[in-house]
Amino acid sequence: DNKRPEKITINLLADGVKIDSKVINLADGLEYEFTNLDRLKNGKKIKYTITEDAVDNYSTSIKEYATGEENTIDGFDITNSYTPEKTSLTVNKVWIDENDFDKIRPDSVEIELYANGEKIDSKELTSKDNWTYIFNELDMYSSGEKIKYTVKEKVTKGYISKISGNQEEGYTITNTHKVEHKEETIDNDKPKEDNPITLDSIIKYISIFGVSIILLVLGITVYIKNRKEA
Repeated sequence: DNKRPEKITINLLADGVKIDSKVINLADGLEYEFTNLDRLKNGKKIKYTITEDAVDNYSTSIKEYATGEENTIDGFDITNSYTPEKTSLTVNKVWIDENDFDKIRPDSVEIELYANGEKIDSKELTSKDNWTYIFNELDMYSSGEKIKYTVKEKVTKGYISKISGNQEEGYTITNTHKVEHKEETIDNDKPKEDNPITLDSIIKYISIFGVSIILLVLGITVYIKNRKEA
């Protein structure tokens, strides 16, 4: 992440009292030696310790080490630790196709993740995960610069894809398919097909004809009766 400082400050303490300090340029090396130190004070052995001025974005641990005589400290190891900042990115998939009216929606789509324009990962989205995925544990910085994360989708046949959003709030990929509803048309110029003659249709016509004859006879009878009475 390019967070390492160019220099650090080490403080030397004798019996808990600061007596010296040294600014160490990391380019010159990672070791320094305090020399010509008194061994005793008022007949008692002096206890030397060190501290380090706070280093931005780093934690510090100091460990004593000894290689000589017993109860003698020969030096200190200073360890500065830095944990790179991490981020996450959410991708959400939206379908606009009238609930898959034409039955062409795929079972899955592949989403590609890019960092500063370079592909670094991919994920297959499905309905089982509600067409959503979160890319986790992504580095926040590279060489001291914030990484720009973007996403792409592999071409989905029959759909137009649009990506909206940003890496802070997440990206939404919307796939749109235009459904064409076909309307049934009646061709008036098309000749009508003759109804086929069946036994049922013959009986139907005979029944209608018979009823008509009966009505006609009744009508004539009533007419003749009325004429006689007149």
